[in-house]
Amino acid sequence: MSEKPNFRQRAISDHDIPSNSSHPIRMRICEANFEINIATLGSQHPYVRIFYGNNKWRTEVAKNSGKTPKWDIEYKLDLEGDTIQVVVFHKGFFFSDPEIGRCTICLSEVVQGHLVEWWNLTTPAGSHAGAILIAFEIPDKRIPDIAVSMWTTHNANSSWDVRACRASPMEWKVRKQKNSKFKPQLTQRTPDRKFMHFSTEPDEVYDLDQIKTDLSEENERLRAQELKVKKLFAKLKGESIALKDEKIELRKCKEMLQEKEEKILQDKNALANEKLMIMKEKEEIEKLKLQLNQDYTKLKQDKLKICAHRKVLEKRSKKIFETMRHIERHKEMIENSPSKIKNKEDGSIDDAELDQELDDYDVDISDGELYEL
Repeated sequence: MSEKPNFRQRAISDHDIPSNSSHPIRMRICEANFEINIATLGSQHPYVRIFYGNNKWRTEVAKNSGKTPKWDIEYKLDLEGDTIQVVVFHKGFFFSDPEIGRCTICLSEVVQGHLVEWWNLTTPAGSHAGAILIAFEIPDKRIPDIAVSMWTTHNANSSWDVRACRASPMEWKVRKQKNSKFKPQLTQRTPDRKFMHFSTEPDEVYDLDQIKTDLSEENERLRAQELKVKKLFAKLKGESIALKDEKIELRKCKEMLQEKEEKILQDKNALANEKLMIMKEKEEIEKLKLQLNQDYTKLKQDKLKICAHRKVLEKRSKKIFETMRHIERHKEMIENSPSKIKNKEDGSIDDAELDQELDDYDVDISDGELYEL
């Protein structure tokens, strides 16, 4: 049964870097292995920013997001400084991109046997975030230039370069496995090209108890996360039920409003019909009023005619009464007088004169007016 290869052996066997470059340094960002997930929901989407001298590079977001992203992107670097800063960020969807971890790589340590290496990443809080696999290719003829650059920088600052200690890829592993013994292991595959100073020591000693503890902690974390998700789902389910109830109430209210609207339309139509009937009745009343006015005018005219006829009759009866009195008076005078001549001398009249006088007072009523003939 073959032994499990460590990270460095897998890096040597899986990532070969082409040589014969015209640039001093070739740098390849291969992959990463995180121990944390800073995404609020789901998996994190990491990408890498590289700072070297006055140059800056940024990779694309890894296709396989999560804790084991892969990029496999190569950059060409001119010799401008002695340190390279690598920062890994999580691509946020709504807010700014938070930092996952970073590391500082000294070229002096690279040329001392760390051309292909897993470099530890440190969070902004100072805790361990994981590791990133970076491969370098430095031509043999450029190594003295890098050494001279390191010596010049150290001499100018009059101090030792302690950044190599802080950024050493073995710092976290040595602190974690301080008393462990390393056993050399060789890869089963011989590299196609000869790289300088490949170390075949394992990155860490496999501690089953530590792995078991880590798995237990991871299991507890997953259980806690599962419990949170269940609570969230229960809350969402309750909100969904409440939303359904609200939709039912809203539908009922809508139906009631529709019924009220239909009733209002019916009442409106009834009012319109009543208004139309009232208008018709008003027209009929106007016609009746006109007819009554006409009848009143006619009655008034008839009244006037009757009054005029009554006056005529009264006048005529008065004249007739006077005539009768006059006739009686003449008759008495005639009876008392011995002769007709004597009657004439006394002012009496005969029957012919009386008839003529009655004809003079004859009355004709025509078209409601009184005329004396």
